[in-house]
Amino acid sequence: MAATCELTAAVPEHRPESCGATFAATTTAASLAGLAHQGSRNGGIGQRRRRKHEAAQDRDQVQMQKALRRARIKSAKIASAKARDERTAAKASASMVRQASELDGLDGDSGALPLPAPLHEAEDSDRVPFSGDEKADRGTEGFWQRGVVRFALWFFAVLAVLLFVAQVLHHERNGIVARQPNLRPAFAAMCRLTGCELTALRQIGDIVIEGAAFAREKTGNNDYRLSFTLRNGATVPLAMPAIELSLLDTQERAVVRRVLAASDYGAPTVLAARSDQAASLPLTLSATEAATLPSIAGYRVEAFYP
Repeated sequence: MAATCELTAAVPEHRPESCGATFAATTTAASLAGLAHQGSRNGGIGQRRRRKHEAAQDRDQVQMQKALRRARIKSAKIASAKARDERTAAKASASMVRQASELDGLDGDSGALPLPAPLHEAEDSDRVPFSGDEKADRGTEGFWQRGVVRFALWFFAVLAVLLFVAQVLHHERNGIVARQPNLRPAFAAMCRLTGCELTALRQIGDIVIEGAAFAREKTGNNDYRLSFTLRNGATVPLAMPAIELSLLDTQERAVVRRVLAASDYGAPTVLAARSDQAASLPLTLSATEAATLPSIAGYRVEAFYP
């Protein structure tokens, strides 16, 4: 029947009446199904909205209860403080009345009445004792406020500063004397007491070696001569350094080392500020050294403080 209705739908005048009734019933059923689906969708959305609204109301009620609880606690604290103040004022008034009644029973010859106690001061029995921590704090403050304790603190503070200054002066004594020569007697006296020694300042960075030369003597033996000039670039006198001479082979490895003190090359113990010190001294290699040494290709001269 359904196939027949579909074929005759193109020609309405030839469509049977039973096909029209079937088509109307099908259309009505489809409409009712769509309305039912739409209603179920609207019902689901409404339920979700109601649940969200109920959750928001629950949160608001919880917040309201918390606010009411805080307000009740605050009111209770205010009422307690007010009642405590009223009790204190009542006790003070009762004390004044008692003192006035006692004065009325006495003879009025003197005419001068003692002043009543201030209202803000409670009796000894009404005062709240301090807790253990407050008593300990007051005891500690009282201890540090004592005259003997304050004097001891000042004494040890001054002593610490003096010891620090003495340590700095002892450590920097050579530099201070080099820059301020007029302080040498004072530092010499300090060194006599402490057992230290005043020496020239050592600043190897301000010592420069110039014009170094190392050559064989004309005798043709194993005799050599080393010549160099030391220059002090500092503005203060410096201690005369030692000299290290290193003979190098073709690979610039040291095969012989000689250390020369200031007395070895005839120099004083102190090199004056902005001055030069020239030195020239002979050096001789022993027969054993000359026989075992490889060919000497160079040399190196360095200044250092031993």
